[in-house]
Amino acid sequence: MHRDLKPENILVGEDLHLKLIDFGDAKEFENSIFAEDIAADTQKELNEGSHFDANLAENGFETNDFGGDRDRRDTFVGTPLYVSPEMLEHNKSLPSSDLWALGCIIYRMHVGDVPFTAAHESAVFTKILNRDCSFPEDMAPDTKDVIDKLLQIDPAKRIGAGKPGS
Repeated sequence: MHRDLKPENILVGEDLHLKLIDFGDAKEFENSIFAEDIAADTQKELNEGSHFDANLAENGFETNDFGGDRDRRDTFVGTPLYVSPEMLEHNKSLPSSDLWALGCIIYRMHVGDVPFTAAHESAVFTKILNRDCSFPEDMAPDTKDVIDKLLQIDPAKRIGAGKPGS
C-alpha cells in the first residue's frame, strides 16, 4: 500500500511510464490482503474492529508492526483531499484505500479539481464520509463510471479491491 497517492507523488519518466515516488508512508505485505477479506458485513462490525483485526490475523499479519503500542495500519496517513473514508472513520488503511485515492486522482485529471472540496479540512472530511461529490454533466460516461466505482464508501465494493478473478 502506498498510503499517500496524489498527483504530486506521480512522475512521468523519459519512457513516458508513470513512476510513483515518496514511499515514506508505504506498507509492504508479504501476503495478499483484499478488502473483501477484511471489510465487515455491517458497519457495526467494522466500527468494533473485530472482523477487521481477525481477518488481518488470519492472513498472517502481526497486530503490531513496530513493537510499539500501535499498528502502522492504525496511523493516520495520507493527504486530506485524497484520504479514504475508512481512514477517516476507523483510522485503518487498506490496499483498497489506494484505489479511493486513484479515483480522486482520475477525477482531478478530468475536472481540474478534487472531488471533495470545502473551505475547511473538517468539511472536506465530512464530504468524503458522505461521498458528497458531483460529476460534471459533460464528463464522459466511461470516465464517470470508473471514478464512481473507485469512490465507493465500502472498500470491498471498489473496483479492483477483490481477489483476482472476482
